[in-house]
Amino acid sequence: MRENPRETRLCDLHVHSVFSDGTLTPEEIVDLAVRKGLSAVALTDHNTAKGCPRFVAAAEGKPLHAICGAEFTTEYEGTELHLLGLFLPQAVFDEVEAYTAERNARKEESNRLTICRLQEAGYRIAYDELTEAFPAVARNRSHIARLLVRKGCAATVEEAFQKLLNPECGFYTRFPEPDFLKTVARIKAWGGVAVWAHPLFHVGIEQAKQILPAAVAAGLDGAEAYYSTYTPEEQAAMLRLTEQFGIAASGGSDFHGIVKPEIDLGCGKGDLAVPFTCYEALLAHIR
Repeated sequence: MRENPRETRLCDLHVHSVFSDGTLTPEEIVDLAVRKGLSAVALTDHNTAKGCPRFVAAAEGKPLHAICGAEFTTEYEGTELHLLGLFLPQAVFDEVEAYTAERNARKEESNRLTICRLQEAGYRIAYDELTEAFPAVARNRSHIARLLVRKGCAATVEEAFQKLLNPECGFYTRFPEPDFLKTVARIKAWGGVAVWAHPLFHVGIEQAKQILPAAVAAGLDGAEAYYSTYTPEEQAAMLRLTEQFGIAASGGSDFHGIVKPEIDLGCGKGDLAVPFTCYEALLAHIR
């Protein structure tokens, strides 16, 4: 992990476990975070908070602030955007699951149709193999990609996405996602903190500027200014944007484990350093 002379305490506020498409358990994430000397870590599995009780239990008595969260897939005027709900109280975990249940059911049907189309094109892959390989989790295209690699249909997860699971390839079809602004409001109603995840992954800086006024009006607390794939210029632009709109700067690696081996916990591709002050600024937004 890179040493930052201006901020020795670091955090990672965007991490995935086996409860979505990561490869480490919540307990293993806690152990790794402690070994790396991180001061705070947020578990933000896709569209579920099921791993959070184990995550918090594993962190008890350890020098780590364990933050319960989830990453919500949403849509704004036809564009897919992701939201992190951070500092979610345990009392609302069932409400989180209820909110995402219909969306996750549609996603599972999309998974089934994608595999059916792959079968029709001659790829030796079955839906039952997907459910057996990844039981009791909110499955997505990443799981299908990993199965394609296991079956020898692709060399890497990245190749599977590029050559088979990109919507333009004709096997995967997107479906409508929950509304971005309504999900911001829902996170706030739960008593959580709403953070726009990796804005520049989905839109450019100018489009982000156009979206932020409505998002802030809906209750958005922050946006990721520190992210594994940002260039130094993009990071600087996002920091300016958070300051311009009066929201907190957040950041995280988007760690998934060995499925994304180039991204490590806490340091991303090697030079990510999210100041602990990001955690403190977001904590101040809790009602």
